[in-house]
Amino acid sequence: MQSIICVTGLVLLYFLLISSGLLIEKKLHQTYRLEQLVFVLKRDIKRIFRTLISKVRDRYVFDLAFYDEIRGLVKEYANLQFHIQVGQYFYDLRKERTPFVGIEFFPLNSNNDDDYMQLTNIIIVKFKTYLDASGLIWKNFAYYSKGKDFIRILVFYQEYPEDEKGFMARYKFVLRMNRKGDYGMIEDEQLNDEINNIK
Repeated sequence: MQSIICVTGLVLLYFLLISSGLLIEKKLHQTYRLEQLVFVLKRDIKRIFRTLISKVRDRYVFDLAFYDEIRGLVKEYANLQFHIQVGQYFYDLRKERTPFVGIEFFPLNSNNDDDYMQLTNIIIVKFKTYLDASGLIWKNFAYYSKGKDFIRILVFYQEYPEDEKGFMARYKFVLRMNRKGDYGMIEDEQLNDEINNIK
């Protein structure tokens, strides 16, 4: 008798939890049909459990001296009446977040594409040297793009295994744009070999 009461109680509790979840989802998504609400509730429950069991990983923070060294490299190419921005960011694409160091500055009028390619090469060498000195073994690549009145150099890197999908997707995209002439990219032979081996 007690087992029947326990089972009935569990079924009622399960029914109440599902009903409450669907009511909350209906409040959040008023135009959704029942099938859509069930799908959204299921997705949210998965996210909750995934978040509960996953560890929060601290991201590496570059020291300010590194940023100052990058600014020192850029000074020769930049209009010094404006600030040279250097920082650590994430490129968000769907579920993937790919970390990168971004450098943005107003250029001197006398600079050309060869100058920006040379600067991008110097920055990626500096980045790799920094990684080596810090004992960090990360895949990375760099490229520059030109805006109306600014230059942006981005150094993407793969810090954790979960960064790989977004990192490789970004590399392939920039590689395609580089071949069209939209970006100035320092190609990485190891990454190119890795892409070819995946195919």
